Amino acid sequence: MVNIYRFNFFLQRVTAAPPKYLWIEPTNKCNFNCDICPVNSLMKRKKGFMEMGLFKRIVDNARKNGITGVTITNWGEPLLHPKIVDLVEYATKSEIKARIVTNGSLLTDNKSKELIQSGLDSIVFSIYGNENDYKKRTNIPFEDIKNKWSTFIDIKNKLNPNIKIIFRTVETDDNHPRLNKLIKEWSHLCDEYEVQQQTIFKAELIDNRKLSCPSLWICPVVLWDGRVVPCCVDYDGELVVGDMNKDDLKNLWNDALIKNLRKLHIKNRFPNRCLKCVERVPSRFVGITLRSILKKAVKKIFS
Repeated sequence: MVNIYRFNFFLQRVTAAPPKYLWIEPTNKCNFNCDICPVNSLMKRKKGFMEMGLFKRIVDNARKNGITGVTITNWGEPLLHPKIVDLVEYATKSEIKARIVTNGSLLTDNKSKELIQSGLDSIVFSIYGNENDYKKRTNIPFEDIKNKWSTFIDIKNKLNPNIKIIFRTVETDDNHPRLNKLIKEWSHLCDEYEVQQQTIFKAELIDNRKLSCPSLWICPVVLWDGRVVPCCVDYDGELVVGDMNKDDLKNLWNDALIKNLRKLHIKNRFPNRCLKCVERVPSRFVGITLRSILKKAVKKIFS
């Protein structure tokens, strides 16, 4: 399907292939106050939690339409959702691979065990930097958070070693000099270490933008209240293309609203939200651990 997405994108067709992946936002609330994130600074839309009934409706519709994987995170900290384990479990029992992206600060031994036993496919731990970086963003000691990551991994290795562990750092001017040290410190515990470019949410309009955004052709995002936006950068839901409280995913993904957005991009007539977006280059995966490489090699030998 990736080839079909590229085919659609490069030929600049307004009709897209059915998506195979979906982002679902369980909540847009967060217990951190990060200067690189709009949630507790710039975000104006209402804060809330996705209801279980709506989540089930989305997953059922996604399965019917061929979705094979979901990230149960968008803006906000997913572990704040009181039924996050139930959300993951419902997706996985529906034969859809599920992952979450978390700062990990709310993990307990019991919560870790429940998540691991829920059928979780992968988990992304966001690493913001060192002790000083965490003091700026939360009152939780960095040592406590590190212990929670390590404990989760220990429990995972005992109960379900197949869960993929990914560490992610958003590269900023502040942490750029320390990136290599961070990767060296943590990569031995994970299967992949991802370095993601920073999105500048306070940026002025970019007048020289020339490229269409591939997200419009690839992967919809469902906000906690059911509204659908074409990409995660639209944190305030300015470019709503549907509502999963009533719409069908397959229909809305090639309905008039999203097609009009694609037409605008093709003609280099970008909405303001898109003109402020600097996420025009995909995230850069800078390291896969030796352990992961060896694990894959051994599996290949004995499979």
